[in-house]
Amino acid sequence: MSAVLGWRPDLLVAAANALASARSQLTAIDGDVEAARPPGSWQGEAAEAARARFRALDADYLDHVAEVTVVVEALDEAAATIQRALRDIDTALAAIRGRGWSVVIVGDAVTCTPPPASDGDLLAPLDRPAITELTTQITDAIAAARDADAALAAALSTVASGEVDTTAQSAPRAALPPELRALATPELVELALADPEAVAPYANFLTTAQREAITARLTSENLAIAQLGAEPVTEADGQRVLRIAHATAAFAGDPGIAAGVLEQLGPEGFLDAQLTAQPWSTSLGDVTAGDPVGAHQSAMRALLARGDALDPAWADRLVAHAGATTYGAPDGSAGVNGLQVLGPLLAGEGHAQHLLTAAGGAILDHERAVLAANGGEPHPWSPDGSTWRTEYGGGRGTGADPLVGVLDGMARTPEAATAFILDLAPEGEGTDFATYDSSELAYLLKDRAWPDESGGSLVGHEALRDTLAAAVTPDAGYAPGPGDAPAPPAPAPPRRSSASRAATSTTWGR
Repeated sequence: MSAVLGWRPDLLVAAANALASARSQLTAIDGDVEAARPPGSWQGEAAEAARARFRALDADYLDHVAEVTVVVEALDEAAATIQRALRDIDTALAAIRGRGWSVVIVGDAVTCTPPPASDGDLLAPLDRPAITELTTQITDAIAAARDADAALAAALSTVASGEVDTTAQSAPRAALPPELRALATPELVELALADPEAVAPYANFLTTAQREAITARLTSENLAIAQLGAEPVTEADGQRVLRIAHATAAFAGDPGIAAGVLEQLGPEGFLDAQLTAQPWSTSLGDVTAGDPVGAHQSAMRALLARGDALDPAWADRLVAHAGATTYGAPDGSAGVNGLQVLGPLLAGEGHAQHLLTAAGGAILDHERAVLAANGGEPHPWSPDGSTWRTEYGGGRGTGADPLVGVLDGMARTPEAATAFILDLAPEGEGTDFATYDSSELAYLLKDRAWPDESGGSLVGHEALRDTLAAAVTPDAGYAPGPGDAPAPPAPAPPRRSSASRAATSTTWGR
């Protein structure tokens, strides 16, 4: 017992941390070895011998990583168990002595004696069950600490004798098809863009260096295609857009790569990279039957659909940049506000509640401010009656109206629909009609003019209908299937400030 009380789990923690750092260095070196492997284009006996040597080096590093991992995990487990055991022992000893009992420990045996008869004659029988339980707590803690010590010793012995099973470390690499394992990182990246379906299913098994290279390439390609010439109407331009759109869509399902692309683009770069923000988007859409602009918009929508994993600060910057930016219109008419570029991207499933509600509020604030400034005409989203649109990726035909896409996303995200509708409604219960009649909700339900484009105003009313249905029946979700479990209610976000609400509550655009 005295030996256990003298154990230092903090030293085990320090050792585990030092080994974890060494393991990170080994992993980095293994990545360098993998990146430097001779490419498949090298042919001949010498090339194959070089690749065999690199495979051997790779296997050696994986073995070392596996051995260090065994020791780190054993140290972590032993430290946690011993810390918990010492805490339980200290707590039990303090409780026993606090009742006036004495404790004698010989080896692993714990003996407790009640206080003298003059003090504890009547209390001792009442204390005995509690004392027995506390004594058991001590003996159990001692046994747990000794078991942890034995397990650590066994792990160290396994490593020292070279008996570590490296399957866990080599399995991810082994999961790659032979044709992928043979590729150097630059070759793998090229294949990821040319034939993403051949690489994306194995993205989780790639090395860190390979994943980072794919992330960087997707970022640079999406930025580059947005800078095509003023009139990119060639077949080659259309095929290039389709190529990067398909690659982006394929890797959007990998959380790490998708998050990395969004982070590297930044919210400003993400919006500026949208092809619908370019004056030539409609002409490019006619280049090929593949509809490059629509394919790219669908891919970027999938990239943005990160759910609550999307950083709220990133989302706020995206909405702010959209509202403050004007792009050239596809047909040379009045410019396109960035919110019109963003709105269609928020249709469909998987979008963050914060992003949907922030975008919806910004759209209503912007259009009501414009209506107030121009006396209600023309409509802020189609000031000259143009028939161009900013939605090409399928789903509802949103035309140039950004709110339709946002409402479509809310209809599939009940917590966002509920928060948005509650934010528009007048505050307080029992609101009179006059108060309701001047609220943002009444504007949306009664007075908003839905642009009659790409399917007519009906698509806007349908999206609003579905959003209201999701808001008042949040547990049902969007188009629920049989046996679907109701989603837990989400806390409502804070309402927009009174100043923001007041700034858009004076003009209706009637």
